[in-house]
Amino acid sequence: MNQRICLYVPPLREINSYYQFIDFAVENNIKYIETINQYELAKPNIDEAKKLKLYADKKGVSFQCVSLCIDLVGENREENLNIAKQYVDVASVLGAKYLHHTIAMECTNPNRISSNFDLFYKQGIQSVREVYDYANKIGVRTVYEDQGYLFNGLKTFRTFLNEVNRNVGVVADFGNIMFVEEKIDDFIYEFSDKIVNVHVKDYAFSSTNDNIDNNHMFVTKYGTI
Repeated sequence: MNQRICLYVPPLREINSYYQFIDFAVENNIKYIETINQYELAKPNIDEAKKLKLYADKKGVSFQCVSLCIDLVGENREENLNIAKQYVDVASVLGAKYLHHTIAMECTNPNRISSNFDLFYKQGIQSVREVYDYANKIGVRTVYEDQGYLFNGLKTFRTFLNEVNRNVGVVADFGNIMFVEEKIDDFIYEFSDKIVNVHVKDYAFSSTNDNIDNNHMFVTKYGTI
């Protein structure tokens, strides 16, 4: 198995830019990182992506994936689809093989999903197809995890992949699998031929709006299981 250990970037208090994060990776002998829409890439900025690529190349660090928290269902769907496609361009400039994006940002408001489930499900499928088709043209592969209240759980996620009907990759996110009280090994066996990324993390419920991951880094593994 060709496996690469990669650092994924929740907001760390001691790091305020991707340049610092690249340095942090070098200091810890890690050669691969995954970005999210924050710091210099809080917006899809091609010029910043070019600068980061040059800096990472000098440091011997490679970008494996660009992650994006975005809502591709609901009233802002069309606007956000355009943003998602711009992040595909960012991924291409960074030399990242994958774009990993959310579909519905509903974790703080599950009632929004339950009251619009059929509509959002259809919109989510169409959004994934559209982003995949755009990314595929420029050599970036989109990848998806079982997440939240819309496409989570073995049965629902299997149906989701079948209906998308594209060669998307799968992220085995340990925390999200446990969130729906299913077994990690069951998920991996079910989707082993599509898994390209593993998020090694736990999950926890919080009664506040605090980001419980503020002081943690997620370790991800890229490769075919």
